[in-house]
This record gives sequence, structure tokens and C-alpha cells, in this order.
Amino acid sequence: MKKEPPFSKLLWNNIIPIYDEIIHCDFIKELIHGTLPDNNFAHYLAQALLHLKKNNEALMAVAERTSQKHQQLFFKKLGDDGIKMETIMRIKYLAHFAVQETPSQSPIFKKYSEFQLSHANHSSFNVALAALLPSFWIHTEYGKIIRLNTIPDNPYQKFIEMYSGPEITGYNKKFIEIVDEEAQKTSDEGRENMRKIFITATQYELDVFHETMNIQ
Repeated sequence: MKKEPPFSKLLWNNIIPIYDEIIHCDFIKELIHGTLPDNNFAHYLAQALLHLKKNNEALMAVAERTSQKHQQLFFKKLGDDGIKMETIMRIKYLAHFAVQETPSQSPIFKKYSEFQLSHANHSSFNVALAALLPSFWIHTEYGKIIRLNTIPDNPYQKFIEMYSGPEITGYNKKFIEIVDEEAQKTSDEGRENMRKIFITATQYELDVFHETMNIQ
């Protein structure tokens, strides 16, 4: 009997067109070539910090909702590490690039954060995971492309290094495994809901880049 592919493979196959747009969008291309305008970069970095804070809240909410100890420990660690990353971003990245913190989220970043928090708190557990997974999986994948293709002495090299390291890859692998684990336990309707939410979250990953490049 032919073995069924993991559910995560189906998820990824569904977002290939969006992912293709992400890796070919102006933000990624100009980041790789070191030509990203300062104001666009500043917008993205300041908004990414605020989004990270909301993402950490969503991860902590998800950690509280599972009865599986290994899942609870994993999502709590992701949230704790994310809180540490907030401090690192302020000291290591905002300070380095002379970017000022902003008190409020931009329209698309705000919609994305609210989307993740709402699902983390109110949707079924498996759907909540599908809403949060792209934050890790999409970043991990396009991070590889950026690192492999960046120009020498890229002025944004310090920021690009943020996507490096085996720890990030390890977190992403574990997150995907948990999503597959939960997908096996749910109904066809539940998996369809996961698929739709995963696609929507991935679209937000693209939309924040479009918004960033429209900043004047």
C-alpha cells in the first residue's frame, strides 16, 4: 500500500504560488542586493518587532491550550525565546540600523497579528497551529534563499544573519511535526479548515512585504 504523504506536504503544495511571489517580491530582491531603501527597511524592522510581540502572545496562548506535555513545552519555549528575541532586536538590530521603535502597528501587520491572536485563542487547536506555522516555515525557507544569494558586504548583512542558525531550522522542523501529528487526529473537515487558514496566513506573509514597499 502506498504511504500517504504527510499533511504538511499538502499544506506546502497549496501555497507554492504565494511562496513563489514572496521570493520574487521587491522586498526580498532588494534585500538580497542591498538596495532596499532605508525607509522601507525601517518600516519593516519596526513593524516586525511589534508583530513578534503579538506572535509571542499567540504562542503562549497555544501552549496553554494543549494537554500534550511535549507540545506545551515546545510552544512555551518558542514564546520565551521570542520574548528574548524582542530584546535582541531592540539592542542588536534597531540600534545598529538606527531605526526608531513605533508605538502602533501598520494596517497589514495589525490585521496579521489580530488574525494569529484570534485563532490562537478562539479556533480549534489544530487550526490555531495552521495560523501560526507560516511565521516559522515561510521565514525559514526564504531565509535560506536570502543567505545563499546575498551580495558580499551587504549593508543589511546583520539583519540577514537573523535568519541563520540550526536552532531556527530545528524549531521549524518540530513545529511541522506537531502540525502533522494534530492533522492525523482530526476530521477531513478539520484538515480542510487547517489548509484554508494556512493559505491565508501565508498570504499575510506576502502582504506585509507589499505594504512595506509601498511606504514612501
